[in-house]
Order: sequence, then C-alpha cells, then structure tokens
Amino acid sequence: MRRLLVSMASILALIGMFAGGTTSASPAPKQAIDALVSEASPTGQHPQNAQNEPALAVDPTRSNVLAAGANDLVDMQPCSQQASTTAGACSFPLGTFNLGVGITGVYFSFDSGHTWIQPEYQGLTAADCDPTVEPCTPHPGPIHTVPNYYENGLRSRSDPGVAFGPAPVNGTFSWDNGSRLYVSTLATNLTDTIIKHGGVNSTFAITVSHIDDVTEERIQDQANWSKPYFVPAHVASSAGLDKEQVWADNASSSPFFGNVYLCYSDFHSFSHGNSFPLKPMVATSTDGGLTWKAHQVAPPHANRTHGAYDACTV
Repeated sequence: MRRLLVSMASILALIGMFAGGTTSASPAPKQAIDALVSEASPTGQHPQNAQNEPALAVDPTRSNVLAAGANDLVDMQPCSQQASTTAGACSFPLGTFNLGVGITGVYFSFDSGHTWIQPEYQGLTAADCDPTVEPCTPHPGPIHTVPNYYENGLRSRSDPGVAFGPAPVNGTFSWDNGSRLYVSTLATNLTDTIIKHGGVNSTFAITVSHIDDVTEERIQDQANWSKPYFVPAHVASSAGLDKEQVWADNASSSPFFGNVYLCYSDFHSFSHGNSFPLKPMVATSTDGGLTWKAHQVAPPHANRTHGAYDACTV
C-alpha cells in the first residue's frame, strides 16, 4: 500500500468520458500533474500512510466535482513495536489491524482534481495509540474515513466504490433535486464476528451510505451523511461477500433513471476455498439506496474447477 496519488491526465480523460466527449476533442495537458488525494495521511509513518484499491467518480452535473474512495489505514495505530518484532505485522490481533477502526477513506475535489479534501469526522480511532504500548484500545475520536459506521455498530472494511446519481425527492429522481454520492464498502461489526443485524448472519456485509449535494461546507458536517444500509438486507451464514462496485443510472432519458446498481461476488460455502461456488450478484435500489434487492446474474463457478471469477463492475 502507498499514499494515494492521482494523475491529472487520467482525471481529465475520465471527465471527458463522463461529459460525453472524447479526449481528442480537448487540448491535451502539457504535462501530467500528480495530486495528493489522501491529504490527511501522515508522511513517513506506517501504516497510517498506506492506501490502495482506489475508486473515482465525477458528478455528471458539475464536472469539477470529484469523489474518491480507497482502503486507508490513516486511523490505525502507528506500527506496533511488539507486533513488528515478534510477528512481522503492524497490529494485534494479527490480520485485523485495530478491531473496530474503519479503513474506507473518502476524499473530495472541487477543482477537477487539482486539490483534494479528506474530511475529519468522529468515530473509532487508534491513531494516537503509542506503538510501544500493547494492547492498543481504540476509542472515539477524530477519523478520516467514511463516517457513521461506529455509531451503527459497524466498521468500514475495504473495497470502496463511489458513484454520483440524481437525488430523490418524494420518490422522484431529478437533477433539479441535486446529486447524491453513493459510497459502497465491505463492512464488519466492531469485533469481526457474525454481524447478526436483522437478516445479516455473516461476518462480512456490503453497505452503501450517501451524502447529497456535496460542497466544501457540506462534506465537513457528519450529519449530512446517511447511516450505512445493508446490501442485501439478508445475508446467509455461508455467504462470503467481496469486491463490490456501485453505479447509479445518471441518464435522464433512461427508463431506469436514478436506479442504483451494486455488483459483488458471493463465495457461498463453508469449504474454505475448496471448490466452493462463486455467485456473481447484482443488487438494485430504486429508492436512493435505502433498500436493495439482489439477483444472481450468472451461473456459479467452482473456483478449483474453473478458476475464481472475482470482482466486477457495472
């Protein structure tokens, strides 16, 4: 993992695609410029300066407004001296980072990607734990990851997705209502055990939260963010959800305008990787991300027989 940088040339090309044009129709930039996205990340301090698996979205109604997500360890304990010297790791329990601390970062740009903001919210943090003291006990405090997970007994747990769509008002989608940013992520509970929330009976879930009409002022207020919603609302104990991505139908001419789609893989078995079926899934929301209905969209594959078909896009 490394600090998250984006190339301005890549962003300009992406904006051109969202605007319906081609990159050849616009003047090429004289040179690519790297912009630091994870600007709350400290320099020279691991693992807090580590990010990977970035995602990027452009607001179709305001092409200068960008949102990004990434796995971000900014709120973790500085690398534990004991864990690093005795186990070649950075935190205890091994393989969990700091239990309960979220790792899904969210970032915003309002100048077409030249500069970025990584907002500060409140949640569960281990960032101020002493690396020479064990155990590190996370506590409520400032965080720089997607908010409102700790307050709902959850932890944002990686594989972020971001997408802009029209905001709904009284059940109707229109760009006149403004835009809604959807942020998807895997999630666990605060102890990485079976979630047991409603119909979710697995250790991992997929969640989507949202914020409307992002501005430099609105993104600073945690109250403008929704709670995380489960996708789907019912998850079997044998399910293993992974590699989700989210997209919203942003074409006002579409009969499905405003619908939100989330694809993911369901490793559906207790076989611990021994020929278990991988189910390609797509969930749909027609009410702005509040409720979801999941569908299996292709026959399952047994990974030992056919290879693993993990990850997706919409």
